[in-house]
Amino acid sequence: MWAAYHDPGYLTAEVAVRVETAFYGVDKTELVWTGYSQTLNPSSAQVVIDDVARLVVQELTRERLVR
Repeated sequence: MWAAYHDPGYLTAEVAVRVETAFYGVDKTELVWTGYSQTLNPSSAQVVIDDVARLVVQELTRERLVR
C-alpha cells in the first residue's frame, strides 16, 4: 500500500440536488408514500423537476397508489 497525492492545479465545483417527495392521503394526516432522489450537476432546475415528477408518477402508478 502507498499514499498518492494528485494536484490538478484547479478546483471544480459540483452541485448536488436532493429532493424528498411525500404523498399524503386525502385527509392529509396519513403519510402514504415517500421517496428521495439525488442528482449531481443538473443542467437546469426544470430538468430536475421534470425527471423527478416523471419518476414519482411511475412509482406511484407501479405501487397502485394512483391510476
